[in-house]
Amino acid sequence: VAQLERLTLAPMKQVSLTNMIIITIGGSILLKGSAMLFWGKDAAGLPSFSGDTPIRVLGASFLPQALWILGCAAVVVVLVRAFFDRTTTGQAMRAVAANRYAATLVGINVKAMTAYSFALAAAVGAVAGIIITPVTLTQFDRGTLLGLKGFSAAILGGIGSGPGAVVGGMALGVLESLGGGFISFEFGHIAARAGSEVCMIDRGERPLKGFDADLVERLVARGEEVGVQLRRRTSLKSIKKDGTDFLVTVETGSETKDLRADLVVQGAGRVAAIDQLDLAAANVE
Repeated sequence: VAQLERLTLAPMKQVSLTNMIIITIGGSILLKGSAMLFWGKDAAGLPSFSGDTPIRVLGASFLPQALWILGCAAVVVVLVRAFFDRTTTGQAMRAVAANRYAATLVGINVKAMTAYSFALAAAVGAVAGIIITPVTLTQFDRGTLLGLKGFSAAILGGIGSGPGAVVGGMALGVLESLGGGFISFEFGHIAARAGSEVCMIDRGERPLKGFDADLVERLVARGEEVGVQLRRRTSLKSIKKDGTDFLVTVETGSETKDLRADLVVQGAGRVAAIDQLDLAAANVE
């Protein structure tokens, strides 16, 4: 990435922020295309650092890799913050980001600081890719969606604030989880219509418990027509990597079955808070 900066941005004597962004996007497209030619289009994964057996706490379950992600993210934020606050190079990079012309006047090598910023971003991105690949797999174009989420998190937490970006990312994850039950059910229908074989797992008698039961059953029947298979009263036992696929072990009653999948999507769902709406006054039962 730093070499890409040397070949594109460094030769330019003056480059505006807008042009820098456009050149960076063009460079990312070049890198994605090169990755596709070199590694192919198939998804690749890494083994989890501490196994794939879910950890259950107070009725909730999560993979051990989630703890690694949180821990590594915290360490990276602390190290990057210390680098910017306590090292001469880090302070020089902050000065260039604040005002590149003033930084030039005081003798800071702006081109070198720009190259260092690209190298630092690449290093942080590499660490992020290593810790999340056991959970999400990786592919030549996977960075586009992750980058969009990362940019959204930075906007929520405040541009230039490392801890704020982490808080923004956690807030974004909570928002995704709140709508997970509804979005994942709709996503299943979309994927089925696109030609994918979809199997949905629900621990209860039916999905979308906050909606009218008759409407949900009609939605389930419609899903079966387009190829969405729904396994009711089924709990997840484990998710393991098997090459580029996932091996999902589920349990229905006393029966245990292994399902093979290319992609696993979890919808956390939510509970509607309607106690304070006084629906009875509006004759809503």
